[in-house]
Amino acid sequence: GHTFGAAGAMRVPHALALHGAQVLPALAVLLLFTGCSETRRTRTVVFGATGYCILVAVGAFQTFSGRAPLDLNLSAALVLGVGALLLVGAYVFALSGVRRAQLQAGTAGTGS
Repeated sequence: GHTFGAAGAMRVPHALALHGAQVLPALAVLLLFTGCSETRRTRTVVFGATGYCILVAVGAFQTFSGRAPLDLNLSAALVLGVGALLLVGAYVFALSGVRRAQLQAGTAGTGS
């Protein structure tokens, strides 16, 4: 009575939503070390959050449909892919920005 679907309840959407409280602030903190403007950092977090919300929504949709988390039809797989690309893209941008800032600090430290 308290569960939905063949996947065994709300575990996947619950876990995804819960870990968003770790994944998204970690992205925001990482972006502090990039040297990017506040506007660019905010946009990057918004892209990451949008991707993460899509992941949670697909997980909830799968559960409410009575399907296993990875028993995806084509449309669910495409939507999941878009969400993953947004989230991973935000992290790739942040990590490359940190690396770029480190390289700039290294060349500035070798001086004239």
